[in-house]
Amino acid sequence: MIRSIICAGLLLFLAACGAPKQPSVEDLNHHEDLSGARMMTLRGARDGDRLDAEAMFSGRSLLLTVKMRFAIGAPTTLTSGTWVRTLADGKTETGNISARSVSFTGGQSGPPSIGGSFDLLDAGGAPKYRVILPLLELRDRLEPSLPKEP
Repeated sequence: MIRSIICAGLLLFLAACGAPKQPSVEDLNHHEDLSGARMMTLRGARDGDRLDAEAMFSGRSLLLTVKMRFAIGAPTTLTSGTWVRTLADGKTETGNISARSVSFTGGQSGPPSIGGSFDLLDAGGAPKYRVILPLLELRDRLEPSLPKEP
């Protein structure tokens, strides 16, 4: 009997550990519960040693777009990033992005994958939101928004 309970508990534990992590958005000021927000799109493209990525999140009170540029290397680093949140009244909040961690794989013979933990900074430079991306493949190509450098 005890052995059956232990086995069942172990199976439940292993099943919970194996669940894939979902992208998430967190309000670092704890003013809003953004746990229901879901990533709607993730697009990006690698160009040599540079990777541009864009993610859009949506939830009850959230429409958030993050745009990031990474320098691919050892380690891969976030070189720049901006975010825009559209509020229910049509107004917007904007700011820059700071990377807490970055994960990168592939992109040589197939689509690259990017992930990490990113703080979305307010106009004063203080962390306002945190976006967590598990390592995800960039299947949708991001159209270049900047002119190619000579």
